[in-house]
Amino acid sequence: MNSKPQARLNIDTWQRVRLSRTDDDVRKVMTEKLVFVYTTYPSLVEAENAGRRLVEGRLAACVNILPGMVSHYWWQGAIERGEEVVMIVKTRASLVDRLCEAVKQAHAYTTPAIVVLPIEGGDPAYLGWLLAETAPPPAS
Repeated sequence: MNSKPQARLNIDTWQRVRLSRTDDDVRKVMTEKLVFVYTTYPSLVEAENAGRRLVEGRLAACVNILPGMVSHYWWQGAIERGEEVVMIVKTRASLVDRLCEAVKQAHAYTTPAIVVLPIEGGDPAYLGWLLAETAPPPAS
């Protein structure tokens, strides 16, 4: 049987990797809470427009837009079916209130799905990027 040895990352290795990074951004990532915000839109065009506004406003570092979802749900006493587009927004927890308000203000749905999911960990460089790209632009 030909199998490649699998790399294992134990807790000691993880601690060495974490502790070997000493720059301020990575240290801040360790304390700043980051989240995914899950939401849906009725069309790809609406999702792309909304996502672009969130990124341009630095309320999100990135949005992932996933077309082609089918939903079955209760609405006003009846079961409905709808084709929707999923958006996953990557941001800081401290921006969630502003982000949710921006989503609701421009959303076609009366009650849009907006769910906040904590990011419990990840690659420090990626999390540092997420943090840096949601920072307010420097004052001029």
